[in-house]
Amino acid sequence: MKTLRLVALLVLVVALAVPVMALQALSGSGSGSVGCTGFTDLGSSYTADRDNTGAGQEAYHFIATDGAGNVIHFFASSVSVGFSGPIGNFLWNAGAPQYNPITLRFVSLAGNGFQEQLAGEWTGNCAGLPTYVPPFTGPGLPGNKNLVLFLGDTPILQSAGGAPTGLAMKTCQTAFVIDQKDGFARLFVMGGWVSLANTLDVPEEYGQPGSPVLPQCVGK
Repeated sequence: MKTLRLVALLVLVVALAVPVMALQALSGSGSGSVGCTGFTDLGSSYTADRDNTGAGQEAYHFIATDGAGNVIHFFASSVSVGFSGPIGNFLWNAGAPQYNPITLRFVSLAGNGFQEQLAGEWTGNCAGLPTYVPPFTGPGLPGNKNLVLFLGDTPILQSAGGAPTGLAMKTCQTAFVIDQKDGFARLFVMGGWVSLANTLDVPEEYGQPGSPVLPQCVGK
């Protein structure tokens, strides 16, 4: 389970970016924990600052989804503009998560001339659940493909042993190799070449539901 911080001014563990907030944090900070059964408030606070209903109220909802996009929680309500208080604790009300990661979003609704805005977002994992990997939908794979797992950040090169492109494969990412030369490999779709020195051959089903994932890569 990961604990992440609310509001736009903080750099979050998951590089969370929150736009201009509709329900603004009072203190500029706050935290909460997303897990298997619900959300635990660890000191968050907010204030309603816009009338998106035309009736002096700010309407909002909370929605939580698991890694496959299944909705596991939904709650909608409104508060008077100027109201302030904590978010509070709650349990998922629409089912149990089946896949990691689990994401909870706090949304101020569109209306009365206002656009929908994201007020807060938290992401966490439930121990024992697989991480969802969407089906591959890109161009057809060539017959000579070979899936490798990157054990560390690895620069993508213009050619085998050539100059860096400025891009890199990240630790625990996978990619299909379609050509090899002198310890370097050309990657499918991404283009460019990488050194194979810090990679591991893995089965093509690696990371799919039911397929084991390296312990150090769980949740990544």
